[in-house]
Amino acid sequence: MLPEIDTRVSPSLHPKCIEHLDAYTESTAPYVASAIGALKSVYQAVASVHDARAAASQNPVWNEAEQLIRTDDLAQEKIAVAAKVLDASMTELGKKSDEIEKTLTQPLVSKASLSMSQEIRAHVKSMETAERMTFIRQAINQGDEVTVTALLGAPSYLSGLDQEMHGVHVRMWHEKNSPELAARLKAVQGTLDYLGRNCGLLHSEMTKAVGTLTDSKTGQKFTPYQLREAKKASEAAFYAKN
Repeated sequence: MLPEIDTRVSPSLHPKCIEHLDAYTESTAPYVASAIGALKSVYQAVASVHDARAAASQNPVWNEAEQLIRTDDLAQEKIAVAAKVLDASMTELGKKSDEIEKTLTQPLVSKASLSMSQEIRAHVKSMETAERMTFIRQAINQGDEVTVTALLGAPSYLSGLDQEMHGVHVRMWHEKNSPELAARLKAVQGTLDYLGRNCGLLHSEMTKAVGTLTDSKTGQKFTPYQLREAKKASEAAFYAKN
């Protein structure tokens, strides 16, 4: 179950965002499930720190500085756990992307006889570049396996192609024949990109949840780190040797 919307947390961290990415469908959902789980963990972690900050403000024993320090202690623990979950998901998605890419770029094997393959390649090589590109793409769109594999199942120069265009057309052929793989790759790569663009929000949202202390006299703002250092310095005086 996905968490309820919490207005205190950036909407970009809500796991529902993954469901609105391109190529996300019921069939591709299982391949990006780890990302939804990771964002759920992050979203709930940030919300829990907001809750802790509110609870700390009700503690009659702690002054505001202590409230921030204690809340920040919790935030750091939550960040460590959430960051590991995010990293694990991104690593998994990266591996899935590489595996699918490998399948979609694997070499083709000619289905035509040797003599026919040679004739097809010679015919296409004699064309002008634009005509050659159009011919190959029409063969791909029509599902003409004999023609396509004769052209792309041999070194690129035999058909008048360079390495780059040869690879592009091999990829087009695989995507044409394996649309489910192409959709899966698009969903995985889109999700990986989304996590990469938004993972930094974990730290900024946690910082916002913890907050800062503002000196009522000077207006100076103190971070939890500064408060913690000041606390250490003041406590050290009690242990100083004469």
